[in-house]
Amino acid sequence: MAYSGDDDGGFDVFWLLTIFFALGIWLVINRFQTVHNRAVPFRWPAPKPVGPQFEAHKIPNPSLESHLLFEEIRPSMYMPERRYITCFDPATSFHLDCVLADTSLETTAKIYRAAEAQKRWKNTSFRDRRRVVRSLKKWLVDNQETCAKVACRDTGKTMLDAALGEVLTTCAKMDWLINHGERYLRPESRRSSLLMFYKKSYVCYEPLGVVAAIVSWNYPLHNAWSPILSALFAGNAVVLKCSEHVAWSTDWFVGAIKQCLEVSGHDPELVQLVRCYPDEVEALTKSPLIKHITFIGSEEVGRKVAIAATEHLIPVTLELGGKDPAIVMPDTDLKQWISIWMRGIYQNAGQNCIGIERLLVHSSQYDELHAMLVARVKDLRVGSTLSNPNDGFVSTADVGAMISPERVEATELLVRVAKDSGLDVVGGTRYEHPYMEYGSYFHPTLVSPVHPESDIAQRELFAPVALLMKYDTLEEAVAIANGTRYGLGASVFGPKQEQCVNLARQLECGMVSINDFGVFYPLYSQDLPFGGTKSSGYGRFGGPEGLRSLTNPKAIVVDRFAWAVQTTIPKPVDYPIPSIGRSWDFISGLVGQSSSCSASAPTSCQNTTVETDSCCFEGNGLLQQVQFWDTNPSTGPSDSWTIHGLWPNSCDGSYSEYCDYSTEYKDITTLLQDQGASDTLDYMQTYWISDDESNEDFWEHEWAAHGTCYTTLASSCFSDSTTGANAVAFFENVVTLFQTLPTYSWLEQGGITPTNDRTFTLDELQSAIQQASGVTASFDCDDDNTLYQIEYWFNLQGPLENGDFIAIDAYEAGSCSSEGIAYPPKSSSD
Repeated sequence: MAYSGDDDGGFDVFWLLTIFFALGIWLVINRFQTVHNRAVPFRWPAPKPVGPQFEAHKIPNPSLESHLLFEEIRPSMYMPERRYITCFDPATSFHLDCVLADTSLETTAKIYRAAEAQKRWKNTSFRDRRRVVRSLKKWLVDNQETCAKVACRDTGKTMLDAALGEVLTTCAKMDWLINHGERYLRPESRRSSLLMFYKKSYVCYEPLGVVAAIVSWNYPLHNAWSPILSALFAGNAVVLKCSEHVAWSTDWFVGAIKQCLEVSGHDPELVQLVRCYPDEVEALTKSPLIKHITFIGSEEVGRKVAIAATEHLIPVTLELGGKDPAIVMPDTDLKQWISIWMRGIYQNAGQNCIGIERLLVHSSQYDELHAMLVARVKDLRVGSTLSNPNDGFVSTADVGAMISPERVEATELLVRVAKDSGLDVVGGTRYEHPYMEYGSYFHPTLVSPVHPESDIAQRELFAPVALLMKYDTLEEAVAIANGTRYGLGASVFGPKQEQCVNLARQLECGMVSINDFGVFYPLYSQDLPFGGTKSSGYGRFGGPEGLRSLTNPKAIVVDRFAWAVQTTIPKPVDYPIPSIGRSWDFISGLVGQSSSCSASAPTSCQNTTVETDSCCFEGNGLLQQVQFWDTNPSTGPSDSWTIHGLWPNSCDGSYSEYCDYSTEYKDITTLLQDQGASDTLDYMQTYWISDDESNEDFWEHEWAAHGTCYTTLASSCFSDSTTGANAVAFFENVVTLFQTLPTYSWLEQGGITPTNDRTFTLDELQSAIQQASGVTASFDCDDDNTLYQIEYWFNLQGPLENGDFIAIDAYEAGSCSSEGIAYPPKSSSD
């Protein structure tokens, strides 16, 4: 009898073979992916000036053109008719090299070579590009000490500054590209409107071609690699113009990338390095082959680059430095944050575009912070962590050199002027190193108390100099922070994070760290856009925004159901138009109801006939705009009332709450941001705040309890199908109405200001409001007859979203007594 294969015994061989077969397929696929994603090893020898065989030669008072004075540092094949760049270590004045500066013709030739190489590179897969980045990261990690030494040797920074600002930051950049770069560059689908439901659309991010980067000297590894890596990952070729001050190190760093490309099977001509003086750079900025320019440097040069780029309408991203403030809010634990402030100020000898240049502290804590800073600054050690390779030791230094003797002289002059004006200065002079007499060192410096309008407070110093400033109110602190032409980054420190965030939203800059320094870029936040506003530049690099700026975003729309539905022209609008009237009726019928309301619609609570169009006529049309005067605890600015809400009532004064549970939206903040109402949100965070719950909970309550009861804000009244469009309309219109009702100013015009010295009568309050607004209001007081709330009353003509508010006299009296009404000031800390 044959084996029946019943459930009681044996194991089906078919399933066993299937498992082994599937496992084999997985192993093959996994092996294939592993091999093709694995980092490609390569060698790139370290340059002699960071090795043990380096024979150091000091250049007296070094400069970029020292070769004109000292023949012994010229190359063997020196051509007198050409320009050269003398490369030297600003910490030791050691001669590193004398390189030939590129001419305009040589720069143009490099651009053409890059363009030719890009024709193949643009067709590579993201896997190929990731492999190049992964290979570079492995090489950088394996050679991090050498890379740090090269950066130190060319800029005079310390090894610690190189590790933090060069190696770690660049590795974070590569990790982000490997893990997230493809997600932001692959085709992205977009939403279609209900009218175009039969279409689908997406955006393709295509390579531009050849892009350029003109970068500064303060971080030679990161400033070179970061734009190169982004450009390559986006499918472009890149031409890098480095600062003349770091021509030696940048050549070595870029050489490593070209070597990696070559061993990975790609054309090394994809990456070109231009080393030239500023008067030759227009060969790059005016080239018709360049499709984008990233510039990192001074405001003066940035403006010239932007102007030159207009010849061929080349888009430009400008990062032009800053004058970053750090605001220390009242009652901050100074000991907790002093180390972060020291790092933010003196890292990289202060030559950091997002370094802290201004430290703003409340006057009550000024003396304490000043004493702490003085003690710390005096202990800082200045010097080189490389020095002479033949010395046999590594010196200890906290602060390295500045980039050149000229920068030292300019900084010393600015600080001397400040000292001569009577300011207290710790340090403030060139540091004379005992055995590196030509090193470009400057004493770590503290200047205080600095006036916000002074010259030293308005210029970017880019030096190891801290400016300590005091303020009395948070409004003054914001004014000081915003009081320069710069707007790159900032920091806010304080015991309550929500208050810090509210203050941060008032700062005119591109990035803010809360209770930290610079974390919006270096290590943690490579996913964020980096850049500023005002004279700190425009555009962003870093994050999805920066990566996509190196591409051409191409929108493509196709038929969703091409086999069934495609666009046809309806007869009413087909040429020739058969009837103007019919065509108008056809098109107007496609427009949402809220925009088609008649301008002569009746006013709520004043109609004489029954109105059936609930989208154009507000059924709950007795509106009550309520404002707070909070003093215990204080909320909002000291010279303004704050928003409580805008409540709809029936015409007889009765009211409903929580009218539509399906639209009780959560996270009002995100709702406003996603629908382009950030300005409204900013205003709400100052003027629509709660004294006993989070602002978010307060806003959610006002919308759910009252906003959902407006008939003209029903979801069906909005042609825009975006979730929460009605809530956004509610908050925008409440804010707009509140801005027309400046209660504090109206009372002030009537001689009524907050005081603890007297009380007021109800007639005095009512008279002041009526004189300014033309109508009476309701005043509410607590059990102690202290004024805390005012209510203005309105009818509404048309829908809430775009109707007219008709002011009326108070529908009902408030709770205040006729006299003895207290109107106390808010706390000065708010």
